[in-house]
Amino acid sequence: MLKSLVRQYIQEKGYISLDDYMKICLQHDEFGYYKNNKVLGKTGDFITAPEISQIFGELIGVFILFHLEKMFPDGIYNICEMGAGNATLAVDYLRILKDKKPKNIFFLETNTQLKQEQQSKIPQSVHLNSLSDLPPIPTLFVANEFFDALPIKAYKIFGSQRAEKIITQDNHQQLCFSYAESEKNISQSLHGYYETSPQSLKLCSFIAHHIKNIGGAGLFCDYGYYLSSLDKCSFRGFYNHQVTDGLQYPGNEDLTADVNFYELISIFQKHHLATYHPLTQSEYLKALHIDARLHKLLGNTQNSEQKQLLITGVQKLISPKEMGEKFKFMFVSQTVNEFYPFLNPFDIDGNTA
Repeated sequence: MLKSLVRQYIQEKGYISLDDYMKICLQHDEFGYYKNNKVLGKTGDFITAPEISQIFGELIGVFILFHLEKMFPDGIYNICEMGAGNATLAVDYLRILKDKKPKNIFFLETNTQLKQEQQSKIPQSVHLNSLSDLPPIPTLFVANEFFDALPIKAYKIFGSQRAEKIITQDNHQQLCFSYAESEKNISQSLHGYYETSPQSLKLCSFIAHHIKNIGGAGLFCDYGYYLSSLDKCSFRGFYNHQVTDGLQYPGNEDLTADVNFYELISIFQKHHLATYHPLTQSEYLKALHIDARLHKLLGNTQNSEQKQLLITGVQKLISPKEMGEKFKFMFVSQTVNEFYPFLNPFDIDGNTA
């Protein structure tokens, strides 16, 4: 059904841009991937870090607990998690926070099944239709593998010119990639690809405004790049744990792209927030002693199969060949302070303070 809608759009407009394609396939009110599918876990199309190991969420809880007074001097705060999935992450970090839990926990979620699961695991949680529904209370914004699912525009760079990547149909009426007419290249890249996510930038602007004017911080983890250039478009699909070109199963496969952390950082800097150099997932988890937590869990586990699952999970989280290098942790706060393991804050001009 959704493929027919995409084809109709192309017939009427001549093509569909990559971001519009992602919006339709992922966010369509009736047929969108995130509206209807059970997307996470072994039976879904992908597994996220919280499902791989409980230690991931626990170490996020350790970070929050350790820096709580610096982020929220008055002791009153909310947590807003965006794209909370099965709520596994929230369950794990709330377990660590114990009597230091937030006043409220909000979820920004569109998937009906996931909303029900989140409410079941955390009955006191409140679902938001929009971040604008947040009350004026200092808030910690948390997101894991959220921004990668937001639509992107992608451009092929040819020196002073660029051409937007679009989707059309071939002679057999199959969806295929093409390029729009070239235009002036306004990016800093001179070759390869440049990607931007207008929806991500809009959300970050709202988050930045809330933190700047009301208080709070943001802790985000996603796969992406910082200052490196792209030699190919990072857009792709996931179907039954297999990578696809993203055009085969519209509405029935996850569509994703690497996060341009440089752009997100620039938004927070424009709001004069304390923004810190991204850490790789491996750097973040090792600095918070993931090995020590693993050894403690192994000591409390008698089942050899369960022990191996714990070891394998941690290896997947920190290995450079798995998630360790590709995934980045990013932190932003209202004011500059010591937020270990984030050691290098930028000043408002983007230099290291």
